Amino acid sequence: MRNTTLKQRLLYLWICMIGAYTQVVNAQSTDPFQGEKLYADVKKYVSFGIHRTASEGDIETSTWIQKRLEINGFQTSFTYFPVKQFFLEKATVDIKGHSVEAFPLWYVKDPAVKVKSEVVDLIGNAKTDIRHKVALVRLPPGGQITKSIIQSLDSVVNAGAQAIIAISTNKVGEIVAYNTTKDLQPWKVPVVIIAPKDSVHILKAVAQKTPVTLSIKGTIKAVQARSVLGKIGSGEKYVIISTPISGWFTCGGERGPGVAIFNALAEWISKQNLPYTFLFTANSGHELDNTGAHVFIGQYAPKPEDVHLWLHLGAGIATREWKSSLSGGTKLNTVDPLRNIMYSENMEVSILAGFEGQPGKRWKVKDQALGELSVVSAHGYKRFFGIAYGHSFHHMPSDDETTTSPQLLEEIAHAIQKTLELELQLSK
Repeated sequence: MRNTTLKQRLLYLWICMIGAYTQVVNAQSTDPFQGEKLYADVKKYVSFGIHRTASEGDIETSTWIQKRLEINGFQTSFTYFPVKQFFLEKATVDIKGHSVEAFPLWYVKDPAVKVKSEVVDLIGNAKTDIRHKVALVRLPPGGQITKSIIQSLDSVVNAGAQAIIAISTNKVGEIVAYNTTKDLQPWKVPVVIIAPKDSVHILKAVAQKTPVTLSIKGTIKAVQARSVLGKIGSGEKYVIISTPISGWFTCGGERGPGVAIFNALAEWISKQNLPYTFLFTANSGHELDNTGAHVFIGQYAPKPEDVHLWLHLGAGIATREWKSSLSGGTKLNTVDPLRNIMYSENMEVSILAGFEGQPGKRWKVKDQALGELSVVSAHGYKRFFGIAYGHSFHHMPSDDETTTSPQLLEEIAHAIQKTLELELQLSK
């Protein structure tokens, strides 16, 4: 009798434990901002591969996001824009049988080219004769072409260089790709970027006056790029939520968190029955001067006076801090504290409450924001907020899902959710 009672008690305890566990699992599965769910979306995004505008990975990404929006009840469509895109197959600099990986600087003029010549390092030799030679230069950090960079490279081309090898400046030691600017024309000669860690081979060739062979292979095609537009609700005032989806490589930390939180917000908002019309836009063309964002605002976005709020999910929302060391470096499971939380002046109360305790620079926008949020502010939208930051692996080939984590994703996602609740008067 005692054994039977003991067995019954153990069975009862076991049932209670299973019930409690099931409740926790169910609570997590119904929370769209749960870290593991967000991280699964980042990994899915990375799995599509290269995300350059109009690439196969970019098209697959837009299809995936459209399906996610439709599952949550959104009316969806693709918005198209033409792009004359270079599809890279391979770029290298070869020195005596040693091959160094390279990456072309956009825009590319000749899709298949090979240049063999002596390399001249322009550091300390600015007046050296570089006619019919390959010039070696350094690009500043940041991953964005500027007027000063364009002028500097143009001066090298005008001095007669046959090609340019540029060493990207960064503490990680990898290739960094550079976004274009408006009206940037194809370079008159081949320009490729190499990683700082590979520069020793080029510098050796300079010292020994050994010719190098610079090769680019690919194709240039006139194609249609596309963004995704989703709409739900019927309110007079609009709420716009935007995120870029394209980038130079797999963009795990650059684009992945924004895409994952974009999907989660779509699921959450679809269940709120709010008195607004929500427009979700996932824009391609980011690395090509924010082309998709310009197309959306120019052709599809409501007028500023009809928009209650604009949230932009930019780069580096939840990327891990990187600590350099003699052995290379470590990705910490703490968020990079240099990320920018940007907002219009009329949102300060909600921002301070919603992002309380979250690392990041608070940036009250008076004139110019960063990234695609700069397009939003420049077009007269008065109430907005967003996050953007060029993290340690920004625009690098190795920027995969390991540059973020479930914990960091969940923390910032809930901060964004709380801020939206305050702005949309879901909570007081």
